[in-house]
Amino acid sequence: QTLYSGLAFSHDGKHVYASMGSTSDPEGDGAKKLGNGVVVFGFQDGRIVRERMLKIPLQRLAPGRTTMEVGGVKGNQGVPFPAAISVVGSTGAEKLLVADNLSDDALLMDAATGKIEKRFDLSQSNAVPSTYPIDLAVTKDGSRAFVALWNASEVVELDLKRRIVARKLALLPPVLLTPEA
Repeated sequence: QTLYSGLAFSHDGKHVYASMGSTSDPEGDGAKKLGNGVVVFGFQDGRIVRERMLKIPLQRLAPGRTTMEVGGVKGNQGVPFPAAISVVGSTGAEKLLVADNLSDDALLMDAATGKIEKRFDLSQSNAVPSTYPIDLAVTKDGSRAFVALWNASEVVELDLKRRIVARKLALLPPVLLTPEA
């Protein structure tokens, strides 16, 4: 279990959101093993203090997609492993957009309750993970987001108002080398 690469401040500066992931125990036991999700920190007497954990459950994959075994999980559920985090929305109604590295998706979550409001499926094959969403950025007006797909050499544009995957922007696709005869 580890604090991973995602870190974001709430708009009012009163909270810090940090990604936590585990490949060996993604669901956790709720006590010492927290599983995967977003840890919410606050500030008290000049110190950062842990307030709560917004757990991210295993993600149901689209029909025909299968998880490569991660943490003992295989089958039709993707293992969440939050990477990047961005805060969208206004103070008091904030949402978290999370790049979910091992389940090939991005999640729009309520920052207060952790409820997943939308799952954006970013997979490109029947084997998950395959695209590995690793980073994201949200436009200043919060209407669009761009998610970097590490293993796909693409950036995906999300329309956050309509809650759809708008388009995929190819970068430098890998060149497949063939052995010479």
